[in-house]
Amino acid sequence: MARLDPVGAGSPARDDARFTVRKGLARDACFSLEAGNFPGYFLRHRDYVLRLDRRDGSGLYDQDATFCPRPARDNDAAVLLESVNYPGHFLAAQRGGVVISRRDATAFIVRRPL
Repeated sequence: MARLDPVGAGSPARDDARFTVRKGLARDACFSLEAGNFPGYFLRHRDYVLRLDRRDGSGLYDQDATFCPRPARDNDAAVLLESVNYPGHFLAAQRGGVVISRRDATAFIVRRPL
């Protein structure tokens, strides 16, 4: 299960926290996140839980690993990430991990890498 942890410049988990933003595997106007230290592994949702899995070439995987940015209402610098194949479901930090949820959404602020 993917999780959100604080990462600083000297953090040992820094390499695990780096992802390359790629053109969406299932939709060009959206994007997919490939692990920086594990090429070919993308963040995808399965059973509503976000996880890092190796790309298997299936259409379902590509949809599970594609997210579309949507503006956050109260912050111009933040985005919500909507699942391509579950419209209305957004990435949300819950229960110590990250899930896709219809009721909750976590806003992400895009920044330069550390």
